[in-house]
Amino acid sequence: MRPSALQKDITEAIRVARKLYPDIEFIHSDFKTYVKAMEKEISENFSTVKGELTSQETDGRWTLANTASSWMGLKVDNRAGETALERKAEPAAAMAEVLGKAYPEDQMIYSWKKLMQNHPHDSICGCSVDEVNEEMKTRFAKSRQVADAIYDESVEYLTDQVNTAALPGNSEKIPFVVWNTSGTAKKQVIAKELHLFRDYNLFVWDGYEAAEAVEMPNLVLRDANGNAVPAKIENAGISFGYDLPDDRFRQPYMAKKVLVTFEAEVPAMGYATYYLEQAEPDQNQETSADFANERVLENENLKVTVNEDGSYQILNKETGRTYENLGFYEDTGDMGNEYIYIQDSGKQTITTKGMKADIRCMEKNAFRTVVEICHEMMIPSGMGEELQKQREMCIDPYTRVANRSKELVPMEVKTVLTLEKSGKGLRVATTICNQAKDHRVRVVMPTGLNTSMHLADSAFEVVKRNNRHNGTWTNPCGCERQQCFAAMEDETNGILVANRGLYEYEVLADEENAIAVTLLRSVAEMGDWGYFPTPKAQQIGTFTLEFEVVPYAAGKTGEAFAEGYAFQQDLTAAQAGLSKAWLRKPGQVKPELVSGEMPLEMSFLRFEGEGIHLTAFKKGLAKDDLFVRFVNNMPQDEVLSFRKESWMKEVYRSNVVEEKGEVLCPDENGVYHVTLREFEIATFGVVK
Repeated sequence: MRPSALQKDITEAIRVARKLYPDIEFIHSDFKTYVKAMEKEISENFSTVKGELTSQETDGRWTLANTASSWMGLKVDNRAGETALERKAEPAAAMAEVLGKAYPEDQMIYSWKKLMQNHPHDSICGCSVDEVNEEMKTRFAKSRQVADAIYDESVEYLTDQVNTAALPGNSEKIPFVVWNTSGTAKKQVIAKELHLFRDYNLFVWDGYEAAEAVEMPNLVLRDANGNAVPAKIENAGISFGYDLPDDRFRQPYMAKKVLVTFEAEVPAMGYATYYLEQAEPDQNQETSADFANERVLENENLKVTVNEDGSYQILNKETGRTYENLGFYEDTGDMGNEYIYIQDSGKQTITTKGMKADIRCMEKNAFRTVVEICHEMMIPSGMGEELQKQREMCIDPYTRVANRSKELVPMEVKTVLTLEKSGKGLRVATTICNQAKDHRVRVVMPTGLNTSMHLADSAFEVVKRNNRHNGTWTNPCGCERQQCFAAMEDETNGILVANRGLYEYEVLADEENAIAVTLLRSVAEMGDWGYFPTPKAQQIGTFTLEFEVVPYAAGKTGEAFAEGYAFQQDLTAAQAGLSKAWLRKPGQVKPELVSGEMPLEMSFLRFEGEGIHLTAFKKGLAKDDLFVRFVNNMPQDEVLSFRKESWMKEVYRSNVVEEKGEVLCPDENGVYHVTLREFEIATFGVVK
């Protein structure tokens, strides 16, 4: 990262500047004095910009917004790394610390530092030479490896504290705990491999034979109250594994496994307990699949119909609004660079509109429907040969003249649509097998909404932007940056497109106010002040990009935001009763029920507030208190309410440097109420 040290020779620098530019008066000042001087100079020639300062009053040609889509693989890695730390490792480690586990301070700092080493603007933007960008992959991997280990160890520790002995019934059970470290209560389909038993035999090949001889029991899934839960339960085979105790050598085992898939319901910042137990031979939880209409995905909220060309329409049952022709793909040439997207001179655009797709239903049961859509797009192999000389001559990208190659190559695009039983949005995973160069791939969502504005998630703010740029804008590309989502709404309906690491989008005002999200961009050079070839920036290979389409009713903007943030992470599960299995008698070891101190279901933090988003739940850097941070994403004051939990001794207002401020007092029901101003960031310290 770049140093931020004081410039010690500023006086000498000003002296030299006065000598070089005698007609200009240089003053060593401060910010307040500068503002007062500017106020005196303000005239009608000055323009006022409200909101963001993103050069929207310029021609837009050198705003470099397209760095948001350079090296898309790195962008996806970055989001995954941020999520692993901010939304998983920090909250889980903080929860575990509340229950007595030592906080992994050094490991956490190491992981954050590795992530932040990729965040200078010439790094995370993907606008450097290949060697720099390749090194970023290593840093992301190191950061993620440590963050994932912190999360797994914290969740394992917490799971050991859950009182699984309190589960109903007397039969043998296989308990596990589903964890949600987000600020939103979630209903989500989860798949978890569970061990029926482990064989801790020094000669593990004997353990394999022993496991192979055991028949797969007929199992039923139940929640903490003993209610049967619809699930798909499959034999997951036998595999080798090992435990890594702190005080001894690794302990090898062979495990007989089962895979359970179901929709879990878990409170915000908390967990819920489930278990498998042996069922009657004729007891079958999974409803038979109905493939009569394999192109329809439907639940109580949405009805999705897949068209012949692989696009889809979504009916929002609450409002009756249907969005047509969503999710078609667009491929265009790119003769720009890592900084700037510039379409080829011939403006050749290839889409999947009207292109027959291979469509099949992959799964249909009580808790989700999955449909796979396959396209093979024939696209130009790259730009024409005439572009290479212009690159070598360092020709201004905006003045280049070139067309796409006449040679075509296949680009396979596989789309997997998933609609879960309680889902408020359609989850989409697009896998692109890219063999072409010099092009851009986008997914396009025509909204058909009658509005001139849209919303985009930014850093600690959801900003409101014009669908069209101002008259000063002459850049042919109108792309913008986003963090977790972009949304659009009119007087009655809205639609939000959430993403995982897809930072670039554009509103196509002339095409039914479509939201176009960039999935992949391939270029051949760094750009900037010379010719620096970047062959790996062509992103040849296979990429899987994930997003979610969420229709909503006007007036429920805050709920839509919550869904967009909740999409950033999935529920996870940890098996109970096997964490210290190696301490038991050698041989076959089954899961045990544990008399822990924690209930079967719990939330460490419960809060309410329209459009208020939880951004941090972590231990302090310089003190033992926990710190909780919220942001009000609404353009008006909102009331944040959160309950005083049993582990909270005192709550106080704080700030980003974790200083103690006013101590808060809960009401007679044990609830804190705090009014947050529009777009306010609020930090609270909690004494345990």
